[in-house]
Amino acid sequence: MTEPATRATSSHLVLTLCAAVVILTAASVQAQTYTILHNFTGSLDGAYPYAGLVLDRAGNLYGTASAGGSSSCPGGCGTVFKLSPHGSSWVLTPLYAFQGGMDGQAPLAPVVIAPDGTLYGTTTAGGIGSCNSNFGRGCGTVFRLRPPAHICNAVSCPWIEAVIYRFSGGLDGSAPGYGPLALDASSNLFGTTELGGQYGLGTAFELTAANGSWNEAVIHSFMGTTDGTIPQSSVVFDAAGNLFGTSDGSSGPGTGGVLFELSPSGPAWIFTVLHTFAVSEGDPLGELASTAPGVFYGVTYNFRGDPGLAYELSNSGQGWQYASIASLPPFGALTGPALDRAGNLYGVEPPQPHGLVYKLTESDGVWSYGVLHIFQDSGDNGAPNGVPLVDAQNNVYGTTIGGGSSDNGVIWKISQP
Repeated sequence: MTEPATRATSSHLVLTLCAAVVILTAASVQAQTYTILHNFTGSLDGAYPYAGLVLDRAGNLYGTASAGGSSSCPGGCGTVFKLSPHGSSWVLTPLYAFQGGMDGQAPLAPVVIAPDGTLYGTTTAGGIGSCNSNFGRGCGTVFRLRPPAHICNAVSCPWIEAVIYRFSGGLDGSAPGYGPLALDASSNLFGTTELGGQYGLGTAFELTAANGSWNEAVIHSFMGTTDGTIPQSSVVFDAAGNLFGTSDGSSGPGTGGVLFELSPSGPAWIFTVLHTFAVSEGDPLGELASTAPGVFYGVTYNFRGDPGLAYELSNSGQGWQYASIASLPPFGALTGPALDRAGNLYGVEPPQPHGLVYKLTESDGVWSYGVLHIFQDSGDNGAPNGVPLVDAQNNVYGTTIGGGSSDNGVIWKISQP
């Protein structure tokens, strides 16, 4: 399992190239309005949110914090929360505090919202087994959260949690990582684990509900050869029901990684490598983003300190084509990009020294890099990590792992003109 500091702060002081980019985009930075919507206290609201946010139809934000909440774990076992607009302010409501036992511990990934409003997510620890996790005991869980069945008049009304699967750490996988679950039209859930499986190097899995219980099937065990290893992000669907994802290099940091496709074939799934990254290109650690059929976007992180890449994977009917579209200042990005309705890409880069939010725009086939916000050593200096969320008005939302008034992380918003 990747250490928290490795995912969030493995880069060093920003290099000259990054400084030049910031200077060139200074006007763009000043044109934005940056607001902190919530400062995590490390108490019931949580602490250290690694994941990005999701938005419901009513404009409420949902997310997870990897610590805080229950005192059953040192520093807390993690929380799921709701952030709602109230006039000109925002109010955070804790929905569930993990206990660190069979119910799970340390949620690192975002939740996904089902059509009926149910939330699904993962914890990287807790549950069963004796996996060697950096976040606590247990091999991880998949959980479901639903509102109380009856009207609640109390100040705090926790949602009802049910663990629908506990990883054993064996062939079924262990330690689901930073990517959200994928939900298909039949309400089956798909995801990845960083460890476990036939070769101990991670899995892609499916969870299917039947007769009141959930059954897991491993649809791919990563071998650490041509298919890569230790997938940190999850998988995404295309319109035809195929899954797409990324995995790390086969021999450790700096050796590249792969883009892959999993296609259903009867009861089995066929694994196909779509692109293998060269060492100089970096590792595709983050999620893929897509708004159009047959087009995906992603980014790489370069452990050597060279620039990372933003790339496009597209299929016009003649097979999949990979293209690098932009360079990201050293070291690149650990988490994937988000797309707005106009096709612009948004992402975060890790601390250099405190991290930044970037935007990529395309004009006549040329992509331009701009900086929306540079985190400062003055309250918001806390390592942005999750995939940003862009709403219909092009407001950008995200989280930091640290910083804020209590140094437990914040939820931020960037309003664009």
